[in-house]
Amino acid sequence: MDLPTWIPDGHRPKLPPLWIVSRGERSAGPVSTPNLVRSIALGRVPDDCIAKPHRMAAWRRLEHIREVRAAMGGRPVHKTAGETETQSLEALLRLCDSPRDAFDLALRVTARKLGADFGYVHCFEEGHHIPVTRHAFGEGATFRLGAPLLESDYLAHIARTRKLALGAARDHVAFRAAAWRLGGRTAEIDGVAMVPIATSRGMMAMIELGRVDRQFRVSDGRVLRDIASTVSAALTPRRFATRARH
Repeated sequence: MDLPTWIPDGHRPKLPPLWIVSRGERSAGPVSTPNLVRSIALGRVPDDCIAKPHRMAAWRRLEHIREVRAAMGGRPVHKTAGETETQSLEALLRLCDSPRDAFDLALRVTARKLGADFGYVHCFEEGHHIPVTRHAFGEGATFRLGAPLLESDYLAHIARTRKLALGAARDHVAFRAAAWRLGGRTAEIDGVAMVPIATSRGMMAMIELGRVDRQFRVSDGRVLRDIASTVSAALTPRRFATRARH
């Protein structure tokens, strides 16, 4: 799904970090994320290497870097139980027959993939001029279920233009309002992400995510677009018509 990214005037989305790569006593870097992904794809970086963002202390396996994991495609990885469960949920998402199930699974899959702490699906429903919160993710988030957004909500207007949005709560009123909605009295949200879900019938919903301790990166837009495409395909009327003929 071709969804451009909305960027507030004067702000830039958070770029992927530079990386230090290590194998035992030997280290190299800093190297940019695109160059790291390219080197791994060309086989120049052994699979048993570890890496960490420049000027940070925490090391991680290569496949635990989002951009690397996305580029690895079908290559073997050491999957955790959580990653296996996420893949199972994603498989179920592709088989969904109803918007309700599709939106609920899409929220859970996207939140897991992007490490979100909180999330909502706000649905654009017939008979409602403004979107209504129908699905929630995160501790204490269910208090909003059934509540409409404000008619002036900025992210809802951005969703209607079929653009996704990534940013920090401090960057723009659109993200500040979403951060307050996501965290409420429970947590202080730093990063906010939103992706609209649309089909040939029009706008269906918007997925909204929040992180407590860090922002979303430009590369996270790929995950958001993939999820939006998956849900859109699952809810395309032609798919149901094809099933009926069989």
